[in-house]
Amino acid sequence: MNGNEYAQKLVQYLKTIMHTIGLEPDRLKMIFISAAEGERFRQLAVEMDNTVRRLGPSKLRMHQIDAAAKAAAKKAKKKTV
Repeated sequence: MNGNEYAQKLVQYLKTIMHTIGLEPDRLKMIFISAAEGERFRQLAVEMDNTVRRLGPSKLRMHQIDAAAKAAAKKAKKKTV
């Protein structure tokens, strides 16, 4: 197995993990591209940006923010008691 094949298998595995933890697998993409394909790279970067914007904020990130806010509120409540 060469490096590209290994990387592709790893990306597929990571997408499975992402799905399992509630993240959209579309947030991860592997693309084979040559350094000479500047315009194609630009197009793919714009497509990925559009995909992530369409998906919206990461549910995992939103969970982390919510958990941090709850922890801060709990800590503040303990200080007043």
